[in-house]
Amino acid sequence: MNCLCCGTEMETGTVEGRGEFFEGYEFTSKKEMQKKGIKGYFLRNTVSIPMYGGVFPAWHCPKCKKALLWLDSAE
Repeated sequence: MNCLCCGTEMETGTVEGRGEFFEGYEFTSKKEMQKKGIKGYFLRNTVSIPMYGGVFPAWHCPKCKKALLWLDSAE
């Protein structure tokens, strides 16, 4: 797979979820981030991405040092 930023061939590997209290990430779309005021504070839709241990497929770009993870969302 080629890097989305620079086009360099990416290295294939895995990412392992570690840490006793690490719960995961939240994804918020650009459309949701544009909401302002009460809607932006209380009514913003996010997608939870849990990382409770486990090993996940990933790609790493040696040139720009970015990683691309392949994870299942909770929704």
